[in-house]
Amino acid sequence: MGTDYYFCPTKDGDSYTAEKYTARFREKQATIYYKTVGVGGSLTSYSEVVDILTGETVGSTANAQDGYKFAGWYRDEECTDLISNLSNFIQPSKQVGEAWVDGTTYYAKFEEQQATITYTATVGGYVTPTSETVSVVSGSAAGSEAHANSGYSLIGWYCDGVFVTGESKVSPTKNGSLWSNLTYEARFEEVLSTIYYVVVGPVSGCGTGSKEREAVNRATADTAQGSKAEEVSNLYRFVGWYDNEACTGDPITTDATLIPTKSGAEWPEIVTYYAKFEYNLTSLTVTKTGANAVDENQTFLFVLTDGDGLSLRFTIHGNDSVVINGLTVGKTYTVTEITAWSWRYSPDGTGAKSITLAASGNTLEFVNTRSNIYWLDGDSWIQNIFKIN
Repeated sequence: MGTDYYFCPTKDGDSYTAEKYTARFREKQATIYYKTVGVGGSLTSYSEVVDILTGETVGSTANAQDGYKFAGWYRDEECTDLISNLSNFIQPSKQVGEAWVDGTTYYAKFEEQQATITYTATVGGYVTPTSETVSVVSGSAAGSEAHANSGYSLIGWYCDGVFVTGESKVSPTKNGSLWSNLTYEARFEEVLSTIYYVVVGPVSGCGTGSKEREAVNRATADTAQGSKAEEVSNLYRFVGWYDNEACTGDPITTDATLIPTKSGAEWPEIVTYYAKFEYNLTSLTVTKTGANAVDENQTFLFVLTDGDGLSLRFTIHGNDSVVINGLTVGKTYTVTEITAWSWRYSPDGTGAKSITLAASGNTLEFVNTRSNIYWLDGDSWIQNIFKIN
């Protein structure tokens, strides 16, 4: 018949006929809207129409995208009037007898998730900063700087046990398209110092050290293993360990074994110790006795040999002695008197004596007996012939 509020029947020809007219009413409807604020998610329904008095809503579910989280349903677009953040599903309701307000809007808020990047250090250094927080979708990481303690050096940065960089600064990267919680570890190692043990002596090869060099942890090693000096033969003797190549000043120690100790907070990069050797020398005193007082100024002739080619001639006055220096400790020497030279005296025994030299107190004595009262015997003559022209 029509949708106007006013209705007036009309005649059926010239007269009205009996008719029944029914005015029908229907409930008004209201539209409920669901909207997202910003980015980060979507809704299962963005609007629905309900009867204004008796209608019930179906509601909508807010679904966060990767890297975002649902933060709540709000009554205002500024998201200051929170309805609930306990569930991402909302089903608006009203009190019985109340009417729905057409155009009512509910706002779903999403927030970008945050990831924590942690920076740690092993023994021997530290890092700055130790952590930072980044937005998992749009954020960027500033990174961290590794600092080595004294006596240590940086090996590198590692993430999940995988080497990242050997530089002091690490700049993290996303694992895919999104940031996730990450831990970067700066690994340090102790720097090594090298200790050298050098032999110094009159000739090359005069002595040895049980260790020529060794490496020690620069910061944490308090002592080194050390080295033991030893002569290659009794021709040489060990003098001491020194801290300078010239071996001047007082020795560090005169013990053959040197065990260096750290002085200060750490070892120098290179340390050198010097084992000084010198010839192992002593003296021999040869004494001549048995000469008569009248013959004390007579000279007696001797020769010193060592079996290795040494032949040293020397003289001694009667009832006197001579000191021969520069002889090697532990070596055997033989002193022999040349008897044909002093015919007025004869040596007791063979005229040859041997001695193995000690460090001190080495003495040989030769005793002679006067066997001829004359300086010259009957065969000691010469015939002088003079010729005049």
